[in-house]
Amino acid sequence: MNRMDQALHRMKLRYTPMVNSRLSTLWETWEYDDSPGSYHGNTGYNHGWGGGPLILLSEYVAGMKPDMNQANSFIIRPRLAGMDHVMAGMMTVTGMLEMLAEVTADTLHLTVSLPKNCTATLCIPRLQATGSFIYCNNRKWIRNGKVIEVQEGIEYLHSDEAYDYLKVRSGNYTFMSARE
Repeated sequence: MNRMDQALHRMKLRYTPMVNSRLSTLWETWEYDDSPGSYHGNTGYNHGWGGGPLILLSEYVAGMKPDMNQANSFIIRPRLAGMDHVMAGMMTVTGMLEMLAEVTADTLHLTVSLPKNCTATLCIPRLQATGSFIYCNNRKWIRNGKVIEVQEGIEYLHSDEAYDYLKVRSGNYTFMSARE
């Protein structure tokens, strides 16, 4: 539905009491008396459905999901929805896939650790449609959607107004998207 700001607002409204509770799990009901000795009939304060937003945050905000068209391949497409950073991890059959995206007024930093024998399509948010650079591991790599310097393990795919798309192999990468 592309209303991430509304979705995040609703999650915060619904889940803030659970996060701030003395209990360490997500509840079965929206309202819960968490005072010691409270009786709750057959409802519980440890219920799996409460974790649904964690999957949504990983897939849509961090943008991490398996690439259903290729084994051991993933897509990372962060959409921060007004947040200044997001960090996520996903266990794969060959190890942990991790990402951290941080944004300021002038830069976006994306750090990715991709386990062995895996590939990923990285969708790096552009801060503006034109007049932007992408640095990879502290070296200027892309200017306005054109590769300046070839780097091993990284293939430039294409760009649109919102993202530059790259294919990367196993390894650790630090990208910075900046205005010109």
